[in-house]
Amino acid sequence: MQPMTMRDERMNMPTGALTAFAIVSSDGIKLDAIVHRPDAPTGSVLLAHGFSADLHEEGAFDLLTERLVDTGIAVVRFSFRGHGKSEGAQTEMTITGERRDLIAAYEWMTENLPGPYGLLGASFGGVSTTLEHENLRPKPSFLALWNPALEIGHVFGSDLLDGARRTGYVQVNPNFRIGLPFIEEREYYHGNLGLHHLGGVPALIVHGTNDVQVPLASSIAAATVPHVDLVILHGASHGFHDPRWEEEAVRVTVDWVKHHLTENGNIPAAERIPHQMAQPGKPGTDDLGWTEYRPYRPVSRTDD
Repeated sequence: MQPMTMRDERMNMPTGALTAFAIVSSDGIKLDAIVHRPDAPTGSVLLAHGFSADLHEEGAFDLLTERLVDTGIAVVRFSFRGHGKSEGAQTEMTITGERRDLIAAYEWMTENLPGPYGLLGASFGGVSTTLEHENLRPKPSFLALWNPALEIGHVFGSDLLDGARRTGYVQVNPNFRIGLPFIEEREYYHGNLGLHHLGGVPALIVHGTNDVQVPLASSIAAATVPHVDLVILHGASHGFHDPRWEEEAVRVTVDWVKHHLTENGNIPAAERIPHQMAQPGKPGTDDLGWTEYRPYRPVSRTDD
């Protein structure tokens, strides 16, 4: 038996007033979900996990939820169809289905929790959040993305299609297989989703330099869009699996989310002032280090 890790110990950890329930997507698929309600929430955030994960996002969403609830923000998280305890087969997963699931979860959040509202998508969870956030009502106040799969063709190469046509599916890792419908559908999504869909609301992208699954270059390109902040974590891999990087990604994200859930949060990009956060280290060393592409600073006001 493997020794328990920090991530293992946080699995199913209750934070705030926790309730497990089911969200029903528009085509009848039941989605496993959890809501965390602090006393008197000041806003609410929906978390969308990545490919082959679930509502825990390998423990990273447990820590993020804990920190958000500690600041008074309610959190809803769910498992996409074919993932975790949600209904649906893995091989029937599609981008269209995940967009349906995200819409259903967002509608539940806005009907049951107070605003303002925000979204966070991790890895492939960044696909549905990026594509749908413009259409959601009420409109979310912000969108945060962790190592998002903005260029789907670069994440899943064309060679998968031949294999799926022979067997009906492709085994992408020991625990997950994708079917032909998903592989065929991704051909309709071209270019960088961030360049086409970001800019309508403030957005944060957090990405590591050692990510070999999702190209950092796609996030750098997306950060040229107005109102998009990019934080590059030097040395971090995909999913921030090192506890040090998980902690740093959560810290940066919570700080940014708190800023954008305040009445002074939506600051035009041209007015943002460089914000000097404490750096644990310098890029290129064994210590932690990060770079802000388009920095911001929380604005504090005092009564005259």
